[in-house]
Parts: sequence; C-alpha cells; structure tokens
Amino acid sequence: MDSPQHAEPNASHPKATSRPANRRLIFERLAEITHEVFYHYLLTPSRGFDFINPAVKAVIGYAPEEFYQDEGLFIRIIYLDDRELIRHAIEGNQPDQPVLTRWVHKDGNLVWVEQYIIPILDSNGRITSLEGMARPVQPPSQVGELREIPQQRKRLLEISQSMIASFSLDEVIRHIIQALSDMLAYDSCVFSILAQDSNLFQILERVKNELRTHKIKVGILRPENKAEMKILTSGKPDLVYAEHKMMIPIRLQDTALGVFSLYRNTGAPLNYEEFELAQLCLAYASLAIENAHLCRESQTRADLITRLVPKNENLNHPFSIAEVADSIAQEGLSISLADRLAIYSHNAGNRLNRLWSKGLSFAYLNHVLTSHTPLLEHRSWNSTEIDLTTDTWELETDSSIRLLSEAEGFRGIAVCPLVYAKKSIANVTLYYNEPHQWTAREIEALELYSRQAAAALENTRLYEELEETYFQTVLTLAKAIDARDSYTADHSRRLADWAEATAVKLNCSDDEVQVIRWAALLHDIGKIGVPDSILRKAGPLTEDEWEVMRRHPIVGADIIAPVKKLEPVTEIIRHHQEKFDGTGYPDGLIGEEIPLASRILTVVDAYGAMTDDRVFRKALSKEEAAAELLRCSGTHFDQAVVNVFFQLIDTSPQIAAD
Repeated sequence: MDSPQHAEPNASHPKATSRPANRRLIFERLAEITHEVFYHYLLTPSRGFDFINPAVKAVIGYAPEEFYQDEGLFIRIIYLDDRELIRHAIEGNQPDQPVLTRWVHKDGNLVWVEQYIIPILDSNGRITSLEGMARPVQPPSQVGELREIPQQRKRLLEISQSMIASFSLDEVIRHIIQALSDMLAYDSCVFSILAQDSNLFQILERVKNELRTHKIKVGILRPENKAEMKILTSGKPDLVYAEHKMMIPIRLQDTALGVFSLYRNTGAPLNYEEFELAQLCLAYASLAIENAHLCRESQTRADLITRLVPKNENLNHPFSIAEVADSIAQEGLSISLADRLAIYSHNAGNRLNRLWSKGLSFAYLNHVLTSHTPLLEHRSWNSTEIDLTTDTWELETDSSIRLLSEAEGFRGIAVCPLVYAKKSIANVTLYYNEPHQWTAREIEALELYSRQAAAALENTRLYEELEETYFQTVLTLAKAIDARDSYTADHSRRLADWAEATAVKLNCSDDEVQVIRWAALLHDIGKIGVPDSILRKAGPLTEDEWEVMRRHPIVGADIIAPVKKLEPVTEIIRHHQEKFDGTGYPDGLIGEEIPLASRILTVVDAYGAMTDDRVFRKALSKEEAAAELLRCSGTHFDQAVVNVFFQLIDTSPQIAAD
C-alpha cells in the first residue's frame, strides 16, 4: 500500500500518517486474506491505484487488475450523489471517522460501504495519495428508504417539475445532463452543436464546467463529422449495440441543433429502454430551449408592454388557451376602440379555428372559417404585416369583403397577425362600424399589442405542452407502480371502471365522473416512495413500515399537484385512505368531511384488493368480499356508496366478469 517515499505529516494535518517501507510486504500479505477492501490511490504525479486487495471483487464486482488498467474506474464506482461526502471527508482529515457512502456494483446495483480514508501528505502539506479501508454494511433503515425513489422516475419528475417551475434554461439543462448520467451510467457523451446555435453551445459548456465532470464533451458539428452529419440529416436516431454507442439528433421543432452521442465502453451494452430514456431527456431539452427563447423575447419587450397595457399582466399568466384568448380580445378592444373583434388561429394548412369573437353573426363567422378565403382578398394568411382598410364600402362593388361587410354592417377593418418565429400563428381582426383612419400612434400600439399577444398565446401553448408532458410522465409512473405493486396488471383500470359506474349511479356530473376516473387510475402513484421490501412484504408490517406506507396518499397528491388539469384529483388521492368513522389516514376525516369521490374510491379499492390474490393471502370470493364491505359499512365505508356498488355488482355484466 505504501508509496516509495512518504513525507512526515504536516502540522495542519495532524492525523495524516506515513509508514516505513519495510512494513509493506507484511501488510500486503495480510491484505490478501482480509474481507475488507484496502487500497492506496496515487494522486500525483499521475492518478491510479498503487495497491488494492482482492476483497474488492467480492464487494463491487471489479477485480484489482481492472482498477489498475482504468484510472477513472475508482471515481465512477462512487455513486454520484455521494462524491461530495468523500471530498469533505478527505478535506476534513478525520480518518477515525467513517464515511457511509454508496458504490455502484458492476451489475448496476448500489452497495452501501463504510470507509476510513487517510490522506498522505508531502512536506508542503499537499495531498499526494490516499490510503483507505472500506467494508460493506447494511443499508440504512427501511424508513430512510423512502428517499430512495428509483433514479429513473425521480430524475424524470425533477426535469418535468423544473420545466414547469422555472424558465432558467441552464437549470433545466443541468437536470437533464444529471438525469442522463444517473440513468444511463455512460463512460462519456458528446454534444455536437451546429455552429449557428452558439447560445446552446455556451450553455452546455457552462453546465459542463459547473458539474466538473470529464465525462461530458461539447463541440461544434462540422461537415467532416460524417457519422453525426448523417444522423442530423436523416433525423433518425441510431443505437449501435456492438460499439456500446447511441447517437440521437437534437432538434427544435423542424430546426436541427446538433447531435448527442453517448458511449459505454464497459459493462452491458446499451438497451432500447435506455435509448428511449435518452430520447425523452433530449425531447425535454428541446421544449426547454423553445420555452426559453420565447421567455427572452417577452422580457426584452417588457418596458414597452408596461406602457402599452399596464393592466396586461394576465396575458403572461399560464391560463388555458381560451382564457388567454379572452384576455387578448379584451385588451384589443380597449386599445383599438373597435366595435367588434375576432381571433382566428391557423395552422400550416391555413385551416382556421375561431378562438374568440364578439359582435359577429354566426353566418359571417361560418363563411370565414369554411371558405378558406383570406379576410382581405389581397392578403395571404401567412402575412406578417398589419393590414388596414379604412372603409370596405369603397372597395370594388364585386369584392367579397365589401359584400360581407355590407351584410354584416361594419366598414373599417384591421387584420393584426400574431407572429412567432417569423410565422403567423393567428390573427386578431378588428371591426369598426364606421370608417376609421389610424394615426401613427395607433399603428405603433397595435404592433406592440400584436407582438405581446403572440408571445402570450405561444407561451400558453408551450405551458400546456409542458404540462401535458408532465401529465404523460405521471401516467407512465402510475402504470409502472401498477406493474410493480399490483396483484393484477390492470388493477387501476378495473378500479377506474367501477368508480366511474358508481359515480354515474350517484348522479355525479360528467365532469365529476371524469375526475373520479382519473383519481382511480392514479390513486396509488404515491407508492413510488414505498420500498419493495415494504410494498411486497408477505407478513405483517412493523409500525415503522406502516409509517412509510401511510405517507403514500400525501406523496401521490404532491406528485399530481403541478398538473393544472389534475387539480381536482389531488384532494381525492390525498383522502382515498380515510375511513367513514375517522380512523383512516392521513387526516382522520369523518363522514361527509371526506370528499364523495374519495369515499367511492375507498369502496372500489377495498373490493378490488379483497378479490385479487396478494402475496400474503389468496383472493376472497366475490360473495366474501361483498360480506366484508357490508360488515364495515358505516365504519370504514359510506353505506350509501356501498349500497350503490352492490347494485352494480348484481347488475353489471362487466363488473361481474371482472
């Protein structure tokens, strides 16, 4: 373990040590037979192991020669989240204080180890090498395991939440790079960025430097990079198993930004699941870039917008498209003093969609939406310039615009395109009952208003897209939980069918029925934080284990909370383990304090649990389960809900079949 020369310890490191070289042979012979891992790791003049004993293979799966041949292996086996603990231990120089960390086994699993680390110093007090002992230990208590959410799910949630909560592109990119590192365990990756997107190149460089990792490289994509250029041109990702390599194009809508290449030189080859995870992370990155571009564009105009529409803060609030369209319309009427207004969105095929209108007949709107004729004959739908017509009644007598305006009763018309990324995504059309001559100040106001309205509309679309991404992530997690925990693969689907039928029988509205169905599908998502050792335990749970289990409704509600469209579901999930007599959890609600939807979910969940095989018992018959529901009516369950559910069991062929 000893290096050729060890200087005496410096006074600033009183516990650093050195040993005579003549003890080396005896020590190494002892180290050959011990079960603990002993090592000597050189830091200068080059990094690498001078000695590590054979016990390391039993602990971590790698043989000593693998460490000698690969100087970076020692760093890679230390779990990413625990590397800071190692650094503090070395700087603190307290070799009698063990450090509890995790090592990544060769098979990908985590191994808890207790380490003692001694820094070896030169005469100037600089650390030249490390000597240490490590031994595997039992993981922390199962209650602590609540924090050990599987890394893939944890990282995807963090990315989605960061995208919803922050407009910082650096922060989102950092989450994505961290997620790729945690989920894919690669040896190196390269972001090759097209030269014209220097901003993205700078962000990646900045994040790479902040993470202080040699595993990430950022470069400019050039024509001589033939493999990357081929991937970028085709737009089709590639996974090469034999070379342990994947290449995925980075795109922003129809715009190519570069190529992501990932390499794993050791261990198992990359698989398709990892390939899909990488693609998902890069899709998140593209959405984040698009959102950041829009955010920067809006911020540069903030002072102008403040003067233009001082009460226009609602336009930047992430409401629905319909709500934002209403806000845009009200501000448009206020600014322009127009008598009527309509907002039309249109896609690349020039198909129109009415987002908002006031003062226009159904016949006129129907003609505009179905005729595929521009609002003004000389104008293209994709025009990015405001078009003003002072008096439509002065147009040619056979002009369709004049004929329509005479029938509808307006004379002045202004078509204000809402332009994003040099493309018209919608337009606000203003109608005046009398001829109107616009001043230069009015035109400037309309131009500023149109730009802000376009930003608000696109920002809302992006927000809804981000929310939908998070929503799909939540659904994926719910399916994963169902597969991990459920006694049958379609447990949540069956519960959703039963809960929906029960809600209909109880005369719930269509909206309430839909909310109850979503709650049933997602009710157990909080079990993402429950370790398998508790979730699948064959025997009774200890009090500490129950403490972990009782938290799953709260965890589930917290996961759902960021999704606006699932806001009503949050309360239902939180209370689906409450009991009618107040003995449930987490809040001990009593009777009708518990939401009706939660009371419905409690009944169908209990029936499903009793009629499915569990690891600790066989399924009850439907008759036995019904008898248990009846016995607990008024205590655990709402009797009115149980009675309605009994009617469904007797009359519904679908439920009877299930």
